[in-house]
Amino acid sequence: MLQRPRIWQFGVVLTVGLAIIAFAVGSATAQVRSVATTYESYTTASAPIYWCTTPSISTCTTPMNGVGGGAGLHMICWEDEATGRWFWAEFGGGLYGFVRSTLVARASQISTPNCWWKSDTTTGNWAFQHLGQTQASTAEANLVPWAWTPGPTREWSGDCVAFAWLATHAGGLSMWSGGNAIDIFNYYKANGRVHTGGVAPRGALVFWHAFSAGKDYGHVAVSAGNGWVVGTQGWDFQGLPVALSTISSHGASVGWVYLTEWQG
Repeated sequence: MLQRPRIWQFGVVLTVGLAIIAFAVGSATAQVRSVATTYESYTTASAPIYWCTTPSISTCTTPMNGVGGGAGLHMICWEDEATGRWFWAEFGGGLYGFVRSTLVARASQISTPNCWWKSDTTTGNWAFQHLGQTQASTAEANLVPWAWTPGPTREWSGDCVAFAWLATHAGGLSMWSGGNAIDIFNYYKANGRVHTGGVAPRGALVFWHAFSAGKDYGHVAVSAGNGWVVGTQGWDFQGLPVALSTISSHGASVGWVYLTEWQG
């Protein structure tokens, strides 16, 4: 679940904003939603929707949902894989996911930015790339040397703060890390940064209470969107893998923090 108390804090990382040019496309067959978005398009045929796009990760090769042809979508960004180009998009009803670019109306693709520029998407992608792993890499462990006591160095179990910090770091964000997960939650709550309603977007940090020997250490995981999270499991020395799970499977969440909305 999470860290032991430790006093340590990183400075704020400045991120560079990207100017985005809106390009709206109309079509007689498009079922475009009336929402305040930058890009609007539609699917040209029935389209599977995926959590992620890395072909070596089994979760990324199994559709988690799907939409029919002509379904409206808000294109957020694109990324390239060996399997081709993909769009991270919003499909309405709070559904987010990756869709193949070949299934999206061509004319509307010109202005969509690369996902590399999207801190929240990059944070989420980093988390997905660690599914099934029980240990951090040596390079990752060296970035958070404060994270591993008393558990085994590099073990993910018991070190959800390290996992969340590394994920947000990959997205160019700075997560306050002055203690256990519940300490971090309380810090953001005191600063008015905690959301307690709505669906946590991809890349947000989701928090819960988590007790051991009567002490609340808390737990934090990275939102995958759609009411799911990617995060560590268990306590020190259990050696459990990083997993994809529903927010509700961890009990009632105390709230979530979206670093992207106030760090640039």
